[in-house]
Amino acid sequence: KLLMTPTMIMYVVGMFARPRDENVYYVWLLRFQYTLPVVGEIWWIAAYARVLHEADDAQSAMIYHIARGVVFAFIILSAWIMRSGIAQLPAKDLDEFLTSDLLGGALKVGGPVLFLTFRATKCILEDKVDKCYTSSDATQSISNHLCLLWGTMLVARAVPRNIRAETSFTPEAALSLKLKFWKLIQGGLIVIVSCCIFFLFSFSGSAEDDNKDYELEDIVSRVGGIGLAASGLSFIIQVAKNMYYTRKSRKRGGRLRALTSTMADAPRIVSSIATPYLVVSFIVTCITPLLVWLCILTRNDFYWKLAFASAPFGALFMVLSIFARPQAGDGYERFLYVQFGVFSVISELGLAVGVLGGEYSEKVKMIMFIVIRLSMTSHIFVQGLRIRRICAKKPASSQSAFLTDTILLRGSEALFGMMFLAFETVSCLSKEGGPGSYSLTKEDGLDSYNGKCDNSIYSSSSLCVVLSIVLIHTAASRSCSEAVQEKSAVTFSDLASLRFRRWHQRVNVVNITAATVSCLYLLSYLGVSNPDNDWVVRAGAIAMTVAGVAAFLDIFFFLRDEAKLGERARGGDGTGRKSSARRVSTGNLTDGMVLGAVI
Repeated sequence: KLLMTPTMIMYVVGMFARPRDENVYYVWLLRFQYTLPVVGEIWWIAAYARVLHEADDAQSAMIYHIARGVVFAFIILSAWIMRSGIAQLPAKDLDEFLTSDLLGGALKVGGPVLFLTFRATKCILEDKVDKCYTSSDATQSISNHLCLLWGTMLVARAVPRNIRAETSFTPEAALSLKLKFWKLIQGGLIVIVSCCIFFLFSFSGSAEDDNKDYELEDIVSRVGGIGLAASGLSFIIQVAKNMYYTRKSRKRGGRLRALTSTMADAPRIVSSIATPYLVVSFIVTCITPLLVWLCILTRNDFYWKLAFASAPFGALFMVLSIFARPQAGDGYERFLYVQFGVFSVISELGLAVGVLGGEYSEKVKMIMFIVIRLSMTSHIFVQGLRIRRICAKKPASSQSAFLTDTILLRGSEALFGMMFLAFETVSCLSKEGGPGSYSLTKEDGLDSYNGKCDNSIYSSSSLCVVLSIVLIHTAASRSCSEAVQEKSAVTFSDLASLRFRRWHQRVNVVNITAATVSCLYLLSYLGVSNPDNDWVVRAGAIAMTVAGVAAFLDIFFFLRDEAKLGERARGGDGTGRKSSARRVSTGNLTDGMVLGAVI
């Protein structure tokens, strides 16, 4: 079961390794190799048919293997047709397909698949095999999803460039949502597959507990089935797209080729993010205050833990809203003020109401924290509006690059990181309580929750906050001119010599080091169920504080330099750093670096 997917990767490579080789023996060898998965499924179906009246799960297993055999047959037929199409590609496209897409993709997918395989093997070595079915199912499901996504990419790349321009996604089209219906469907399916992968990864490598009265294997199997269906449907859509546009290209001949080539080469400019993204952003930012007030009204502390875990997601989407439409006027800024008020002010107001019934010393301490936190978030929001106004003055092409590279791509990376961290907490909660054990009502009171996942909740939430701070810092840096970015950059030569142009760069080196150590400490508690540890809370506070201070100092100097340099900095007339004068030679490291190495 564990070795199936790594061998499937080599199986796919063998399919397309020689697309133009028509040797009769090689073709028969390929046909034999192509039919092996279907023959294997037929063998499984026959094996379960023999014990159909004896085993309870024989009928469901037969249905499962019949469905999988049909899927394998469809994929094999598509691959055989695709092989003949790959053979007709131009030499340059064929070389790119074989090297970058086929072999390079196999290496990229094979690394994570082997890691997952050995992660599941770790469970088998530490525990009994009977306890590792959940881990092996999760590992196999993730590997299948990765292989299907890789196969979808191969199908998309196995066509000429003129057709590829019609079937591929672009960041600009994703931001503006100017996509055809099937592209929207395929994008949604990829998001579902990503969520399933993150959920399943949190269960790979972990053994089951015999004392639990529920089966994690059922949950993992269902999530794996959902992900497999979504990735398979995405593959089918990609095959159908290729067949449709290939047939259309053959009918219209060179006219479609010239048209699509022109469309592929034309620059695409996007000046704002589509409205559905803003609707989702506003809904996500409303989740945190809703959970805070539910905690106040029901006196249920678990709502506070959920609010603490959801706050970084709200902050991330708040950043998305701030930079979504740089050219929008005062009406959009008023919307941003409303969204910030809902996310931050109403949440802090709910916390203030909640602490009124406590002891006096506790009330004073909490009120101080609320005031400090609200002041910091308000200051960050105001600075974000300033950065947004700077972005509005940039050329249209620079704004488009900022929205696609920084907001969409970097924001997606941060969001996927947060989802991974959140699912690690979900994994801990599932292992401790199982489905239905955490009833979110005052009557049940979450009596079954034993608090063993508090460390995982605090760790994941703190790391998510750090990711949000990194995104804010990246957005502030990319919004400034190139001269300001170069002037504020810290190079490896600076680190080697410990010579910095500004004092805040020295401070930030210490801050980033402390934040990194704290984050590594927090990573070790992800998904771990154990009693509450005060050091996790302290490490989270250190990581968030020093990362926030480092970002605040950098943003302050970004904005000050941008205002001071103005048009002179944009022109690049000698304001950048002279890197040749700052570079140090090998062996010229400072005594401080040597002393640190000795320590």
